[in-house]
Amino acid sequence: MYPGPENSPLNHKNACCADGVRQVSVNNSGGGLPPRPQLYRFFPESRMFHPRAYLSAVQRVYEPIFMQEPGKMDLLETEAFAKLLVSRIEVHGDGTVLFQLFKDFAVDLSMPRDRIVTRDDKEWLTTPTTCTVNDFKELIKKAKQPAFNDIPATRLHLWNKVNNLERENLKMIHDKKDLSEGARISNPLATLNTVFLEKLKPTQIHIVLWRPPPRASGSPKGEDDVLETFNTLHGLLWGNAGVLLSSRSVTYGAETTNEGKNVDQSNITDEAENIDKGKARDEGGTTAEDMHEIKTHTCDVFNLQEHVDGMMSLGISVGSHLIVRQEYVYLRQELTTIFEPHGYLNGIAILGQPGIGKSLFLVYLLLARMQDALPVAIETSPLGYYLINNHGVSFHSTYDRDPLNLEDKVVWGLSDSNIDLIIPSMAFTRSPNVRVIQAASPREDRWYDWTKTVGRQQLFMDVWEQEELALLTEVQFGRQHLDMMFRICSQWGPSPHHIVSAMLALASGNISTWEKFMHSTIEYDAEELARDPSSMATTSFTASRVSSILWVRPEDRGINLYKIRTFIPNAAIVVEAVRKAFHKRNPIY
Repeated sequence: MYPGPENSPLNHKNACCADGVRQVSVNNSGGGLPPRPQLYRFFPESRMFHPRAYLSAVQRVYEPIFMQEPGKMDLLETEAFAKLLVSRIEVHGDGTVLFQLFKDFAVDLSMPRDRIVTRDDKEWLTTPTTCTVNDFKELIKKAKQPAFNDIPATRLHLWNKVNNLERENLKMIHDKKDLSEGARISNPLATLNTVFLEKLKPTQIHIVLWRPPPRASGSPKGEDDVLETFNTLHGLLWGNAGVLLSSRSVTYGAETTNEGKNVDQSNITDEAENIDKGKARDEGGTTAEDMHEIKTHTCDVFNLQEHVDGMMSLGISVGSHLIVRQEYVYLRQELTTIFEPHGYLNGIAILGQPGIGKSLFLVYLLLARMQDALPVAIETSPLGYYLINNHGVSFHSTYDRDPLNLEDKVVWGLSDSNIDLIIPSMAFTRSPNVRVIQAASPREDRWYDWTKTVGRQQLFMDVWEQEELALLTEVQFGRQHLDMMFRICSQWGPSPHHIVSAMLALASGNISTWEKFMHSTIEYDAEELARDPSSMATTSFTASRVSSILWVRPEDRGINLYKIRTFIPNAAIVVEAVRKAFHKRNPIY
């Protein structure tokens, strides 16, 4: 079908569909709809434009674009945002930088209306081209970026990072000249380009904001806690091996142990009976199965009672005391050998069963490096890392490699893999002076890709021994809870996480709720096993979660992920859960 009669030139004219309907050109120059993907939460629920999120993203994208080594940009969102800015920003002759708003999107009302102007029948968001350093700090503050909440503008620092520098020399930046409060600076928006920069303008002055420490949710003092704690520890520990460290012992009655070196499963009945027995033991009574063999365990312990808040703000729950497990000592010796001057690795992942204290191992390394007066850095969030060296403690962006590479000694970069920080930061993995140590779950998405650059090497951390958990319980919660600890290990496995969470639940009267939750976790994995029995035969950690039924521990020492063995620490509960799951799927079982 053609729009015109036979031999009509309109039949083959551009912009006509095959059915004869003329195409209507859509002109989006007025800024009707945003491009895809919709970036950085600028468009909540695709209904409105959020200017504060946009202003916050300006700093987030500006630093990696101008400060990262050319050709190393990994974030597609950052590239897309840069292109969006280039397509919608106009720099006017009077020095005003304008960002064209989207006419089909309402503007979030939290933005002051005086920041929005109308020119040429279009609405624009204004940003001054030049301002004082203090003005620029306040501008960043108004963007309400989470990293700057409750931080006075006077605590933010702006550094003159690039001046008269060609693009190919970006990676050679080392100077950090603090700008004075009254200095006039160029706004990044005035000179922003896409990630594929051809050349930096000779007159540009590029600004990088010093990011304050991350604030842990629920922390009353916020980000001040971490720096204050680290500065205190630096003053106490730097070059002083014996400070905060003492030898502690625990004497206890040990019952027979199983594969996981826990209490024997044979005396476990139902949940209510075990709770009653635990209460009797906690009150000083005995039960029929209390056949004890007296044992004593001694090891070093860091006293961190004065630093609990700071560690919590860091994102690692250490408690009042840090047990120096023999496993920690071994792993540290192994890492020292691996990272020696002529070593063959620049990074390694420390893997192990979830809940056994891999993050605590990083804290131990942090304290041990301070005792030895050796530089160390630690990161627990994507906001940045803390560097502790001979000069003190400082906080840096995850893209800022300069402080690490300027150290005259090798820096151990400790990276805690968690829900916010999946893999080590770019500052760690791309700094030749850093030896990266990641504590991670065995899940492959946590360690597989980044370790390819260092030979894909891992060390496996062993589960806790019974005597180690006994000492942990005594120093953290008191000797009266030892029997409760044995029962928890017997039912749920040798995990310090289980011990701590159960003790807190016991103190709040919620131990029954806690045990029901633990039961539900095992029942879920039992149902997965009933659905696919072959899943029990694999030890390749490709699943989205690690099993609560099949635990893992190293079979022997050495750097080999696959030299591990599996065991079931809570056999009685697991067997019953698996039986029920198979019966549910097939009643003949």
